[in-house]
Amino acid sequence: LLFASISWGQAATIARWTPVSTALPRGVDYDNGADQPLADETIAGVAASVLNREGFANAFGNTGAVFPGRAADGAAVDGMGGFTSLPAQFTSFTLTPDAGMLLSVDTITYDYASYGQAEAGSGYLVTIRTSADGFATDLASASTSVTSARLTFDTSALGTLTSATEFRVYAAAIDANGGNRWFDLVGSDVATDAGLIVDGTVTAVPEPSSSLLLGLAGLALAARRRR
Repeated sequence: LLFASISWGQAATIARWTPVSTALPRGVDYDNGADQPLADETIAGVAASVLNREGFANAFGNTGAVFPGRAADGAAVDGMGGFTSLPAQFTSFTLTPDAGMLLSVDTITYDYASYGQAEAGSGYLVTIRTSADGFATDLASASTSVTSARLTFDTSALGTLTSATEFRVYAAAIDANGGNRWFDLVGSDVATDAGLIVDGTVTAVPEPSSSLLLGLAGLALAARRRR
């Protein structure tokens, strides 16, 4: 009966953050506390937070359509495709379904640029964790060793969300001697399919109809009479 009361939606863009070159005057540094990009697109039924950088110094000049950031030092990677400990640096955002809405996050894409630094060693390890389990386990992860690319993460294992959930994107150099490398979020002044994009479905759980309630009452009455 519960399944029958749910109207499923179609996959769509839940939220999108696309940096542009005019976000700040050229050469002006990003300040993590003040220059956090708002979502450029959000689907009805879900609230999206600003895009936050945590653990970065406030010294990233605006040189183009990017939201600057760095991957953590390679010491955070255990050499077997995982983290020895979570880096202090991460990119984060929070999605909050409206009351009575169900949110399923199918994929998260992240367009990055490393300006050749990913190729300087063994590349980067990138992982996504959420507040759903206190950031305890990887929801999805990927490794990359190219200068710039789009990373696509399958996050469907998260299941259905009914309350505010924070997502964190961690990145670290795989080789221990890599140092802190650039890991910018790349946007565009003209394209709306660049940046950090969350795709999935949002559905409503309607109130039970009067006919459904009457039907349940009839079943209860029939069961009582059989006794």
